[in-house]
Amino acid sequence: MTHLQALSADEWEYAVSQSFVPLRVSRVSSGFTGAISRLRLTPHSAISRVKSAGSVLERTPSAALSAETPSVLFVAHLGGQARVTQNSSVSEQKPGQSVLYVTHRPYELAFPTAIDELVYQVPVSGLSTSPRRLDALASRSFEPTTPFRLLRTFLTGLLEAHDDDNAGGLARIALELLDVALASLDGVHRTTSPETALVSVKQFIREHANDAALDPAAIAAAFHISLRHLYNLFAETGQSPADMIREARVDRAKRLLVTELHRPIASIAHECGFSDPTTFTRTFKAKTGLGPGAYRRKAPVHS
Repeated sequence: MTHLQALSADEWEYAVSQSFVPLRVSRVSSGFTGAISRLRLTPHSAISRVKSAGSVLERTPSAALSAETPSVLFVAHLGGQARVTQNSSVSEQKPGQSVLYVTHRPYELAFPTAIDELVYQVPVSGLSTSPRRLDALASRSFEPTTPFRLLRTFLTGLLEAHDDDNAGGLARIALELLDVALASLDGVHRTTSPETALVSVKQFIREHANDAALDPAAIAAAFHISLRHLYNLFAETGQSPADMIREARVDRAKRLLVTELHRPIASIAHECGFSDPTTFTRTFKAKTGLGPGAYRRKAPVHS
């Protein structure tokens, strides 16, 4: 993991050019600060977290023309305002949305406010999506549909864990998740490796555990796979899909019990996807050894 900071336009131009591709910084806001944390996955792919005050950056035509390894930059916009211009297309970014642009074409990045972004850089040649399709998708806003949320969550987790020892295997999963997300824009359900499928299913369960209707059949339908295939994905984990659903619901309940001390336990049970308080109490006690009320009384006080 590398960390770069900047307090001026020149320093920011150096930081972004070292982290991604050569860029020209044409403007920064008064009292500018910027920071980049970067995790390299392979020689040509990396995940970065970028936080900065307002600025304008440009990938010039000459720099784009000299690109040795054409790359895709997939950006999950987390905070602030951003505008991406490439191939005569302009994308206004809001928190929760994402966008991509390619390094072998000129582009401009304009940030009128402070921003917080997650950036995944990968070679064009590594993706199953064709270069022509990538050009067509450049500077297009992507809404936070399930495939894009799963990708963003996985990338965020990688950067926070900064697992350099397992970077190669994780890079393959990240690449497949990006391919899946881009294919979903055309209504295509791309097949992935079992490792990537399992990562996706587990994150899907964590995101949707509060839905009382979530069960193995609903998960299989969401991923366009059979129930048998779903259970095969979990075969080596020592846990069934139903077990993980219960675990995710209990984990959410544990957080709410100690952060919302005056909230009725029945209300928490309902929000966490349990059909009734009795089932909640029984499941919670089986997982934690304590009933919800006893767990709340024993846990440290959260202000």
